[in-house]
Amino acid sequence: MQSTRARGRETLTAQVGHKMKTIKIREEDWEVDYLVSMLRGMRAGAFQKQRWAPRDALVMKDGSRATIFTGQEFDTEKMELRKKFWDHDHCRTCNWLLIDSQGEEHAVGYTNGYDWLCEECHRLFVTEDQLERNR
Repeated sequence: MQSTRARGRETLTAQVGHKMKTIKIREEDWEVDYLVSMLRGMRAGAFQKQRWAPRDALVMKDGSRATIFTGQEFDTEKMELRKKFWDHDHCRTCNWLLIDSQGEEHAVGYTNGYDWLCEECHRLFVTEDQLERNR
């Protein structure tokens, strides 16, 4: 099975028998088809550059799961609101860590209010539209 991160600039896939197109993100090659699927799964909305900060979350009282609190109604019998509980995010495409405690390159990104893109992925896929050029 082929990894979503390609090992060479054009990686031969045994399953399909053709070379996959890739895009380099932080010195690693990523398959275009994988990147497209990740970007399609994002919520609609314009991306704004901002400093990442911990966010409020709704947490199941049994601790089984948590979700970002965006003002939605919730069942207070089952969930509780915890301030600044969500302590990091990842870039939607390359999984780059966005967190406020690991230096400037990890602390700034682009968000639509829910999903995050690191600065490099925003440049590649929003500003430069590299996916369309490489499809």
